[in-house]
Amino acid sequence: MRMYENAAQVWKGYAKNVFPGLGRNGLLLFGVLFSYAFLYLFPLLTLCSSIGHPDLFLPSILALALGFGLKAIVDRSSGVSPKYAWTLPAAICLLIAIGVASWTIAATGNTYEWKGRRYT
Repeated sequence: MRMYENAAQVWKGYAKNVFPGLGRNGLLLFGVLFSYAFLYLFPLLTLCSSIGHPDLFLPSILALALGFGLKAIVDRSSGVSPKYAWTLPAAICLLIAIGVASWTIAATGNTYEWKGRRYT
């Protein structure tokens, strides 16, 4: 039996845990999400902009290679195919969106809902 049967359940399951899991600390959530964006998305953006700035190309490639390499090592040690390391930028974007959604639910006084249960 799987914990999540579809994307909506994954979203709600993670949303109920991300912000509360960081002690409902908005500054800590911002720090974590900013760090992920800086470490894993910023190098991709600088690579894309290196067309007009060749001095950014090599540092961008190296930073991306380190991020993808780390992800591949973690995946392999977890029994997941390293080929999924290339999905890291999309995964980070989704994590940031889920983190913001998790914070928004708490900030607006709404409750987290997952599999028919409500959490405050």
